[in-house]
Amino acid sequence: MKKHPKANLLLLPLVACAVSVQAGETLLVQEGAPRASIYVCNDEETAAPLDLKALKAQGIQRETYGKIVFATALNDLESCLKTMTGALLPVKKANGIDDVRPPAVVVGKLADEANLTIPAQAFGESFAIRAKDGMVVLAGKGYLGRAYAIWAFLNRLGCEWVMPGTVGEIIPLQKTVVFPDDDWTESPSFDVRLWDKGKGDIDTALWALRNRQQLIQLHPKQWTSSTHVWGAITTKYKDRFMADKSMYALVNKGNGVFERSGPQLETTHPGAIQAAVDYVDWQFQKNGWADDATVCVGMGPADGSIQANSLESQMASAGRIDTWSGTRDGTDLLVNFLNKILAATQKKHPNMVLGFYLYSDHADYPVRYVPDPRISVIIADISQSRLHGANDPVSKSRSHYRRVIEQWGELARKQGNPLFFRGYNWNLADNILPFTKIKIWGEDIPYYHRLGIIGFAVEHAQEWALLASTDFMEAKLTWNANAPWKDVLSQFCRSSYGDASPQMEKYFLSLADRQSSAGMEAGSYHSAPLIYNDDFIAQSEALFDEARLNAKLPEEQRRINLTAFAMGTMKSFFAYRKALAQFDFKKAKALYDELVERHESLRNENQLFVSKGAVAYLNRFLKGSTESALQYSSGDYGIAWKVPEQLKTAFDGNCSGEKLNYYGPCINDSGYVVTHTWSSTWDAQGLSGLRSGSAWYRMTLRPQPFRQSPGLFVGGVDNQVKVWCNGVYIGEGRGFMRPFAFDLTNILKADTDNSLVLEVIRNGNSELGTGGIIFPCFVFDGPRLEQKSPEVKEFEVMLPGAGNVRAN
Repeated sequence: MKKHPKANLLLLPLVACAVSVQAGETLLVQEGAPRASIYVCNDEETAAPLDLKALKAQGIQRETYGKIVFATALNDLESCLKTMTGALLPVKKANGIDDVRPPAVVVGKLADEANLTIPAQAFGESFAIRAKDGMVVLAGKGYLGRAYAIWAFLNRLGCEWVMPGTVGEIIPLQKTVVFPDDDWTESPSFDVRLWDKGKGDIDTALWALRNRQQLIQLHPKQWTSSTHVWGAITTKYKDRFMADKSMYALVNKGNGVFERSGPQLETTHPGAIQAAVDYVDWQFQKNGWADDATVCVGMGPADGSIQANSLESQMASAGRIDTWSGTRDGTDLLVNFLNKILAATQKKHPNMVLGFYLYSDHADYPVRYVPDPRISVIIADISQSRLHGANDPVSKSRSHYRRVIEQWGELARKQGNPLFFRGYNWNLADNILPFTKIKIWGEDIPYYHRLGIIGFAVEHAQEWALLASTDFMEAKLTWNANAPWKDVLSQFCRSSYGDASPQMEKYFLSLADRQSSAGMEAGSYHSAPLIYNDDFIAQSEALFDEARLNAKLPEEQRRINLTAFAMGTMKSFFAYRKALAQFDFKKAKALYDELVERHESLRNENQLFVSKGAVAYLNRFLKGSTESALQYSSGDYGIAWKVPEQLKTAFDGNCSGEKLNYYGPCINDSGYVVTHTWSSTWDAQGLSGLRSGSAWYRMTLRPQPFRQSPGLFVGGVDNQVKVWCNGVYIGEGRGFMRPFAFDLTNILKADTDNSLVLEVIRNGNSELGTGGIIFPCFVFDGPRLEQKSPEVKEFEVMLPGAGNVRAN
């Protein structure tokens, strides 16, 4: 029996409209009349629609899960053939395979008796299919393999599921169906293919199962929950930590102030290590695990920086600085901490592994400590470019990332450490603009497979209008990493768009090429205007128009329109950006509202088409600045002076400029470099290496009269701003992409030149590749502000992807 080289890859339906059966064929349906029967074992459970409630049951066992999946597949076998031909094939039960009468499709435990050679696989997902002598046998190692064999058989008949729901269901209509003799096996490339949004709604769950994804955890060494665990430890044993605060990490509160506080641990402290050991024992008790059970317990830091500021941490670490955050690297500290916990629990829990996210400022390879073989590493690439794959030569961040994960891969080969990948299917902090991972997945998934990664547990945004091709690519390649990714894309396009597939395939390839070749790495919305332009939008729209002319079926037209939705969004977003550039904030606000309404309207039609994060991110990053800009530029207020987009800039890596009089009005800044502010990114200007510290922006305002009181509007910075006017300190504002207003009454002069200086401090990595001023600013005239400057609150930084943590 062969392993089919293109199994489940090319959508070439093996059907024929023949009236008579040819040699080497099994006749299933003839002119709308059933000719074959479906055979199951006498004690086999009958077909049933997916029982989502049972599937979501807490602690569902693998066998129960497999039976539910198999029953779902059997239901699909009957219903798809009926939809395809109008014929309902009878389901017959038999004591043994000798009772089967051809023509027949044999499934479930009955198919086991055909003694097909099925590849070994840990969780019974492999299957074999043999069609011969009028009998199609769909056999699997277990219930999952039996179910996957059914869906593979339906794929070969031309059935496909390109997105959840009926809009993504492709079932070819024909009166006669034959299946040619064939013989092949399939086995998954990755043991873990966990679809995290698969259990939330029935349509997504069905899509995931039909594409051979998992909805529950099967692998015993896979982390059981989030590995951001230290906060749970400090909470559970709060009395201990309050009694001895040296068990907490030493947190940099800013301005030279350090404080012992959670949620991070002081990894070198014996008491913190003991608390972690006790937490492990509690996890075993809570979950009812035997002491020698093979399980993974999450043991990673709370979200964000490990905060390796104490002298003890510095002495125990490798003395490195993290490549992207600019803080002290904590990888060695974390490995040493996990090693000590494993040593302390070795006798009681010999088969336990401890998992952590390779992430934030603990995302490198240790150089001082050798990881215990029972450390499970979950690679989370959140701090790397989202627009490029691991092997993309134009990416700066991915080259370092590749070196790191290859070292972990070598360790895994040498001593067996379990490696997993935990990524994202969307462009974090942006759910609206055109984005694709077809090339990223197409190149990275085979690479991860060669590296020895066990499996994928990607976080998925329900954004099917934008990401259907991306998600299809991920599902197909995590099952078969050897499939050429461009063939998978062709399969998706043929299934989704029919005769319009050439235009749509050209669009996806051009999008992937443009995204990759531009070499931009800044996250969220910031890189889009530097990657795409009006010509690209026009070319894409022309492809969509041509595709609409070629598509024959209404559902193909619908899928084209869904794919085109994101390009229409980018067109509106660029109009919004143009309005900002013209300081026309009334128009910008109207365009912003259109963006929100556009996405809410499609989401109201189908919540799977547009993620709830689409509008949430718009509101979080753009709404406040847009509304505040309108407030201080209209009504009782007006724009008195527009801050230029390009400004004289001085870089201050240690934030020493305040001591050195960088704000002084008489400073000679004639030789300062001039940088772009909100129209570009630090990444695009070669400034990504400025991971911390500040940028000082200097400008001169010519004499001008003011009707009332002048003020300064700062639309958004990354991520703290301090303001001086004519050498006088005005105040500060804290927070990524938050608008701030400062009162300049009696400071800004109407009869002489004025010096205005902004220090923008970058505290941590709020977003990839950004920095400095990231939204238009202006001086306004109007009623005097009630406060001289914004209220200063405890500082928080935003993690790449929009999570908040306290500043380190």
